[in-house]
Amino acid sequence: MGYDASVEAPKAAAKLPSRLQFYKRATDNRGSHDIVLEGYYGRRGASLRDDPERLQECRNERRQLHALAEKYGMAPAVLHEGLVALREHEQNPRKAETKEQRFKDSFEKLRLETDTARATELWTRAQKGATVLEAACPTIAARASATGVVADSRVMRVLAALADEPKPPAPPPAAE
Repeated sequence: MGYDASVEAPKAAAKLPSRLQFYKRATDNRGSHDIVLEGYYGRRGASLRDDPERLQECRNERRQLHALAEKYGMAPAVLHEGLVALREHEQNPRKAETKEQRFKDSFEKLRLETDTARATELWTRAQKGATVLEAACPTIAARASATGVVADSRVMRVLAALADEPKPPAPPPAAE
């Protein structure tokens, strides 16, 4: 059981072309929108497996949200936080009577993290982002509104990321 010198060493593995990657990496920072969306929509799709119509709606919603996140250059970590908050609110519904108090608490949390002016700016940007989300992906916007998750500071950051103009598409990687 020794090393046989007559056997040739394997050659270096060829690089896979970018179109064959399983998970497309986000262009502006680390992470992947695909992985983040799978975390939320994998569970949601599994719960809808016996309802083909709603399952198809879920898949369409995922595609719409993925396109929106890519178009606006949203960081995968920000998208993840927003989807985690939505999942929490779907699993543990809050009472409608506490909606205003939750908003005040979220706003106070943001104010303490930054200052009043920046917290107010984030809220106004989140409102602009909510209209973008409503136009691009109305089903998730309706669910977010119904659960009251829009008052959560994590979701406000997601919506604020949608308030800016869309980022131009990144050039394709150069072929070697």
